[in-house]
Amino acid sequence: MSEPDTSSSASSSSRVTHSDDASINKDCSPDGMKGSEYSNDSFEGVEPAPSIIVSIHTLDPAHPRNLGRFRKFAILIAVSLSGFLSSYSAAAHLTAFPEMSAFFKVSVASIANTIGLSLLGMSVGPLLIWNPLSITIGRRPTYLISSFLLIPCQVWLARSTTFDSFAAARFFAGLISSAGLTLPPTTIADIYPKEVRGDKVAVFATFMTIAPAVAPLVCGFVVAHLTWQWVYYNVLIMSGLQFLLFCFIVPETMYVLADSDALASGQSDGDTGDLEKMSLPPGRVGAAWMPWHRPRDYLRLLCRPLVLCTKLVLLLPALLGGIAFMWSVGLTVIAPQIFRSPPYNFSPPIIGVTYVEFSPSNAAYLIGGLLGKPLGGIVGDRVVTYVQNERGGAREPEYRYWALLPLLPFLFAGLLIFGICVQLDTHWLGVLAGGTIYFCAMVGTFGIVQTQMIESNLAESMNAVAVFNFFKCIMGFTAPFFTKRWSAATSFTSCYVIQGVITLVFGLVIALILLRWGKQLRLAQGMPVL
Repeated sequence: MSEPDTSSSASSSSRVTHSDDASINKDCSPDGMKGSEYSNDSFEGVEPAPSIIVSIHTLDPAHPRNLGRFRKFAILIAVSLSGFLSSYSAAAHLTAFPEMSAFFKVSVASIANTIGLSLLGMSVGPLLIWNPLSITIGRRPTYLISSFLLIPCQVWLARSTTFDSFAAARFFAGLISSAGLTLPPTTIADIYPKEVRGDKVAVFATFMTIAPAVAPLVCGFVVAHLTWQWVYYNVLIMSGLQFLLFCFIVPETMYVLADSDALASGQSDGDTGDLEKMSLPPGRVGAAWMPWHRPRDYLRLLCRPLVLCTKLVLLLPALLGGIAFMWSVGLTVIAPQIFRSPPYNFSPPIIGVTYVEFSPSNAAYLIGGLLGKPLGGIVGDRVVTYVQNERGGAREPEYRYWALLPLLPFLFAGLLIFGICVQLDTHWLGVLAGGTIYFCAMVGTFGIVQTQMIESNLAESMNAVAVFNFFKCIMGFTAPFFTKRWSAATSFTSCYVIQGVITLVFGLVIALILLRWGKQLRLAQGMPVL
């Protein structure tokens, strides 16, 4: 879907014109007040979360929504690559388990568990550091700080001489790189309108999800021809390039309203019709305030994701994403060990090549991810538009779950095929086919779920993504510790059938609940209702 051209009206209109963005100021106070109760005065003078992007781009030509189409595309690719690098770094040494086990004199299982340590860091980094910073000092400074700090972390990983040092470096690298997991969707919401938002978020989700597939391809050749340390020198080079991209391509995209009180008072009844009659002053692009000037307010921002975890329309999709990702981490950790053992006996480069096909990847370039991306993006956007046109009324975020329903059986089928093929020692193409089906469906699921969570509370889109990321990473963190033992204690078939059934049933229950009662849940819990 092509992006609607809004820049032409930037200088001529003085009204709020897009109703989806007009109501996103609700429930944005750090105290969790309902929109009808909220104003700046209710939070000791704190502006609404600066992730609020009210459609006043028709008022202000400087609004990030009015950036040129190609500039926005460059920003989209740059921030999506940050998500890619975060996941790539986490999976970098998948093909080097035996070499690292011998170097550090620990078991292969201990090396595999360091995958979970990175995910643990990724789960808490956005909550404790990056989200509050980006909401206050702005998106661009946060990108620059995180990408710069990631460079010495990669040096630490490559130069580690003890396992404890390496494990600590894995945690901190995950903590620092986690900015790339939650900031990009908010940047996308900053610059793109609702009509194409799902498609653009799906681009980010695709980059992030294919990274664990690309990492073994590249690093398998590195391990075969150099030493395992060069795996992280490779990531170091990529980290430096990421920093340069943020320096020269990504501008500040946080738009701070000049008069947030006018906006809050104009939304007291949640009627977007009133907003269309209300003229708002333009704002500015840049930082909202400095954390050290208002430490109490900053502390409240730190606590906001905990409050959002109580919102069922955010909690339930986050749990679904966490479950799907947890099984994918299990596949990620187990697959290299399977392919190095009989009857496959693959060398590291071959593991890398086959792994890329196995993950959401690129059969002549990332086949699963490319198929999954439109399922979660373009298809999701069009399904929402179709349902809205059929039913009339507002564009409800939960309509996206009509696009999720057909994907859920493929999540089950992918796990089923993978488990059966591994159990029966079939040709490796059967194993790869199961993985490709699963990861393709997972990419589509992530695109749908994350866009729904963002649109359910655009005023706090970054914190909504942080909730998704927390459950995804914390559940992924647990996978290396039990999935291999689970399959060994029972069988690969029963292990992956159970995983598939859990994902299918839980996904169906969540989709049906949100399709039937999503709007009522948002209303009951004080969230924006269009």
